[in-house]
Amino acid sequence: MTSRSAWLHRLRLLVVWALVTAGVSFLVARAAADDDPAVDVTAPLPPVSIDQRATVSLTEASIVPIVSAEGSVVQSDAGWLLEAPATSDELAYRLLDPPVAVKALITGGPSGFNCAWAGLGQAGPGGAVAAESARELAPDAIGVTMRCAIPPDVRVMAGMRGTMVLQMAKPTTVQALPVTAVVGSANRGQVVLVHDDGSTEIREVELGISDIYNIQILSGLAPDETVLQNPTQADFARSRGAS
Repeated sequence: MTSRSAWLHRLRLLVVWALVTAGVSFLVARAAADDDPAVDVTAPLPPVSIDQRATVSLTEASIVPIVSAEGSVVQSDAGWLLEAPATSDELAYRLLDPPVAVKALITGGPSGFNCAWAGLGQAGPGGAVAAESARELAPDAIGVTMRCAIPPDVRVMAGMRGTMVLQMAKPTTVQALPVTAVVGSANRGQVVLVHDDGSTEIREVELGISDIYNIQILSGLAPDETVLQNPTQADFARSRGAS
């Protein structure tokens, strides 16, 4: 090796050594900073201010009132039925007028098929949904069952579990809020109103029909007022009172 080549070789080694030394120094300094007790990496994040929260106002929404219930497959003289307990006297009375449409699914089997309304029945020893089973499925069940006829091309056997979804009326366009914005579901509810200055208050509202997405607001909220889209318990605790 010539003296020039040896000199270049030593220079390359020095450069590599300098780079390695700098890298090690950086890693040591970073580790020391991570271990510095003055740096609290577990400190809670600052709270999200109201102006950073999603808000909504009244909008026109098409609501499709539905009721769903879990039940069992039973056999009748006319074929197979899906039978589920009615969950209240009010629901049973409403169903004296047949629903607009019924869809059903069999657990572990076909889903979304039309299931023709077959009327109300009385839960008892002869059906898969006996009184004890009805109470187990729905503690408020009253012993009245809802029944729909399973199509002949849907393969089932007695005792299989299923769900029926009843459309109670035709779609109705109303002034509504997302269901996530409202606490309460039986005629009266509450929302967290957001004022222009960022303060909030609890507002009582009157509720109407609903589906899984929206709920009708009959009174208590003006179209130009905004509410929190996803209020929490803390929002209700710190709001400055109902109007």
